[in-house]
Amino acid sequence: MGMRFGISTRLGLGFGFLVVLMMVLTWTSVSQVNSINHDLGRINDVNSVKQRFAINYRGSVHDRAIAIRDVVLVSSDDERKEAIALIDKLAATYAENEKKMADMVTPPDGATAEERTILAEIADIQAKTNPLVAEIIDLIAKGDAANAHTVLLEKARPLFVSWLGAINKFIDYQENLNKTIGGDVRTSASGFGNLAMIELSVAVVLALAAAFLASRSITRPVGQLRATLGAMARGELDS
Repeated sequence: MGMRFGISTRLGLGFGFLVVLMMVLTWTSVSQVNSINHDLGRINDVNSVKQRFAINYRGSVHDRAIAIRDVVLVSSDDERKEAIALIDKLAATYAENEKKMADMVTPPDGATAEERTILAEIADIQAKTNPLVAEIIDLIAKGDAANAHTVLLEKARPLFVSWLGAINKFIDYQENLNKTIGGDVRTSASGFGNLAMIELSVAVVLALAAAFLASRSITRPVGQLRATLGAMARGELDS
């Protein structure tokens, strides 16, 4: 003989199923939102910040390349002094952003292996270029414009080009990271929406099933009671 449940037990089981399903839906929602929030934080608070520092690198290096060219080519001492002062200012701006970048990437998990490789390349080119800039300025100060021009074209200029190329590589790397994470966020959001609709559909089906079973649990005993009372009213006491 199968186990029979009372009305209250059946209602309790139906309600319990709905509560468990809602708990699962809530947990899934919180997990997905946390995952999406983490990915968006990675884009906005990490990758884009590193990219901004690198963009500042690029501006400094680009403008210094123009300024050191002016140091060699301009004929006015005042213009030359302005160009040298600008070089110093741009170098200070670069160093400020370099310090901020270092603060982000120094922790063990602060940068990927690829990021560290590119940053090391940038630092190596910088270490080779800055002494040449100082050498050009010194040659101009000594009145040796010919050698200053040679150092600029044959040594400094190629390094500035390589420097900018390495910085652009880092900027592009961050851009690609953001695109990848953004794609994952879109996939997660889309998948979460589909999962939520499935869970909602299951909840509706269970709710309807629970309502149907509860209705049958109530109407069947009531119908039997009515039949019994009708039989008694008709004097059918032996049924």
